[in-house]
Amino acid sequence: MAWRLQRTAAQKVSAALQGTRAEQSTASYLNLVRATGWFTVVQDAPGTTLKVAQFGEALRQLTGGDTAALNQSLATLRAGTRALNATLVSPPDRRATPAAPAASPAQGAGTLPGQPALPIQPQPPTPRRPPCLQPLRRQTRRRATSRSSRRPPGLTAPTLH
Repeated sequence: MAWRLQRTAAQKVSAALQGTRAEQSTASYLNLVRATGWFTVVQDAPGTTLKVAQFGEALRQLTGGDTAALNQSLATLRAGTRALNATLVSPPDRRATPAAPAASPAQGAGTLPGQPALPIQPQPPTPRRPPCLQPLRRQTRRRATSRSSRRPPGLTAPTLH
């Protein structure tokens, strides 16, 4: 499933880059932004040599009007995208990673082969509500009292002589 998404995203990057010209225009800007967005989906795919920063640099060159540098950046991005598309032509070889054996009906998920499955015991319900669901308590009048009443017993306010 991930392979299909990566393949489609890589194709969209290629299509957007093909529509990008080394000229300051709205169409070129939108196509380069689309290519950048789609590339973020495949940036970690195997066979990727490009980096998001390269797309960002191309955008800076486009908005800054540096068409000579942009032309070179577009050539690099297109070549990297062609290489990426070539690696995503077919799904990864599933034989390279051994599949986990399926659990038999007599064997529960999470048990080792040859061991019987243990029945799952339901947990008893929690008798208390979490603190966030406890009913609110009414505030007492103590809150409105002065600071001196909050002192521990035996302490008095200092007197000035």
